[in-house]
Amino acid sequence: MLIGLEKEIHELEALYGDKGFKFIVLKGAKNSAILENFCSNKNSIYFFPCFSNNRANLSLFSKLVLSHYNDNKSSEMPFWDDAFKYIAARQKDNRLVLIIESADKLAARDSVFPKIFAKAIKEALEMSSVFLIITCIDDSFLAEAGLLQKITETLSTGTFQNERNIVVFNYEELKRTKIDQAKIFKVPADSVILNEGSVNDEIYKIISGRAVCYMNYGKPDEYVLGSLKEGRTFGEYSVLTGEPGIYTVVAFSDMLLLRINKSEFEDFITLNAANSTEIMRNMAEMLKVMRYGIKMLGVELQEHNQD
Repeated sequence: MLIGLEKEIHELEALYGDKGFKFIVLKGAKNSAILENFCSNKNSIYFFPCFSNNRANLSLFSKLVLSHYNDNKSSEMPFWDDAFKYIAARQKDNRLVLIIESADKLAARDSVFPKIFAKAIKEALEMSSVFLIITCIDDSFLAEAGLLQKITETLSTGTFQNERNIVVFNYEELKRTKIDQAKIFKVPADSVILNEGSVNDEIYKIISGRAVCYMNYGKPDEYVLGSLKEGRTFGEYSVLTGEPGIYTVVAFSDMLLLRINKSEFEDFITLNAANSTEIMRNMAEMLKVMRYGIKMLGVELQEHNQD
């Protein structure tokens, strides 16, 4: 349930109802919660860049697009404009919401990206039924690329983060699990919530916002494991095993988190089946992370033996 966001959602829905290509710019603070709510019941592709390397972002976007269309035959797209043209060809008559978060960061990592993006809009997307939404703090790259005249609407997301616009997460769940509402707390963007190698005795559930998981955070061999959105939990590994955590969690946007300590853990999973499923999925993903670590260790040992 979204409190205080009715006006903003209504504005997006009204624009969505118009036919043809639309280009919406959400300028200001990141707010994935309203975007996820808006596209939850729509045909949509939601791209969330996580990597510092632009080539890796292109690879991630390409795989996301092919997966959306269940395309197992086409190979990964080597260029951004290939991916945009592929989408346009698929969406000539049918509506698709295409969301690209932090487009200004993509532009900052690759000086060619704004020109490619502009060309893709003018030569492909503009002839489709794509409802394109980008978020950015600095929109100067749009002017440099000559895209200002292509924008359908620019909306400010600054108001999306104030107190009246808090995303309220299923208070019935809090009642069932006997967890005090005071356990909900705010975390500013870029805050480190969990540290790799540290033992934590609390599990967190995301009420709003988004976080990113890293291995070797802040080091030369930093590796992004993925992002966590609303409804996801994290911190289970250390709570259940008593061992140090094997990844670092950093807030990508301003977040609201629900904190569950060990004494509340049994009620949390017993009284809500969805929580149990989520935790099992997270533990399975941790096994993947550990397998990756073992693989990398094997590579290092092999290289050491060769030396």
